[in-house]
Amino acid sequence: MHYWAHFGRRNCDPKWENETPWHRSWKSLFPEAWLEVSKVAPDGEVHRADIKTPKGIVVEVQHSAMSDVERLSREAFYKNLVWVIDGSVFKQNFDIYHPLPAPSLRGGL
Repeated sequence: MHYWAHFGRRNCDPKWENETPWHRSWKSLFPEAWLEVSKVAPDGEVHRADIKTPKGIVVEVQHSAMSDVERLSREAFYKNLVWVIDGSVFKQNFDIYHPLPAPSLRGGL
């Protein structure tokens, strides 16, 4: 395992959280160079995107609950952001009428 498997948090993002197997599974679908990409805010705060594509799209993979304040903060910071949300605990609340195409059928990110 890479970044998320180290023992200490000395040089980590203060917002760092343990990653679930679900989270790591999603990230494993992307090239290593796209993972945990850091960006420094004008105030010096470091933000680490779960995934950032070469075209600048940031993908945040979210398993746990998050406040609206935190969500809005990330969306304002990254601008070009896509959320992948673990909906397994509330999937019974949704009806899927048009499944997404297989990732192999999509164009590049």
